[in-house]
Order: sequence, then C-alpha cells, then structure tokens
Amino acid sequence: MKELTYEEVSEATIQDRLWFEFSSNGYRYKFFNTYIFSWESDFYCQSRAGYSIDVEIKISLQDYKNDFDKIRHKVIKERLNGARAGFTCPNRFYFAVPDYLHNEIIRKRGVGLPEYAGLMVLERNGLKCEKKAPVIHKNKYDVTNKVADKLWWDYESRMVKKVLSRRVSLND
Repeated sequence: MKELTYEEVSEATIQDRLWFEFSSNGYRYKFFNTYIFSWESDFYCQSRAGYSIDVEIKISLQDYKNDFDKIRHKVIKERLNGARAGFTCPNRFYFAVPDYLHNEIIRKRGVGLPEYAGLMVLERNGLKCEKKAPVIHKNKYDVTNKVADKLWWDYESRMVKKVLSRRVSLND
C-alpha cells in the first residue's frame, strides 16, 4: 500500500482518527490540545477504570526530535525511576505518527522510540498500534476537578465576551 505523504496529513487528521479509535474502545474522557499534566497533550483520554493515555502527535522528523527537550519526557523518566512525588504523568504514553514518519523513525534513521513510549501509526486504511505503550505507573488520576475548571473557564470567557459585546452602559 502506498504511504501517505506530508501534504495529506495534519495533526487534525491524526486527532480525528484517535478520537474514533478511543471512542470505539470505550474511553470516557477524550480531549485535544489540553493541559491535564504540566504540558499540553495533543490527545488525552481516560478509560472508565481511571487509567490515562497521553498521545503526542508528530508529522515531521524534526518535530519528533525536538519533542525530547520537553518536560514530559523528564517527568516520565523520573516516574519510571521510582520518583513518587512531584508532577503527575499518564499511565501510558504514545507517539502517533503518519506511516512515512514511522519509516523515518524506525527503519531508516534509527532515531528510535523511548522505552516508555508506545507508537501508533496512521496508514491509508486507518490507525494501527505498532508498539503498545508500557504501563508507567498504576495510580489513577482523577480529572474531575480539572475538567470542571476547564468547563468553567471556557464558559466564563464566552460570557465575558458576550457581555462586553453588548456594550451595556449603566449611565444610559
């Protein structure tokens, strides 16, 4: 099957497929581009049992390489090395990439995949799990308060815009 091309793929293309896949598998919460941890997750989901998955989407090799400078990797490594205090992190972590990048990472350039990461690959016929992510830890993270805060701030910002757009003057 012919590989996808860079022009055919965007972060949104992969996000849409992730949404579909995790919805089909009964995941309760699913968010795009949100801060659940101390970093932005391209895709975050949580199972009904309370276990979380963080997915970082990459569509270029340079973007993939640059990702390892981010705090998420330091936090996950510390957690794997037994750190209990400090930042929270997901139970599993994945990279999601188009098939052309998978070939760059794994086959051609040997850039490699960290031991703590799984790999999902977008192909023409859908998303496949190339490597299942290992469990980083078994603690459950209750996102209820985070979700409530996000909903509140979203609602409040819309209301502020609405009120300001009316330009109501009490002196009229």
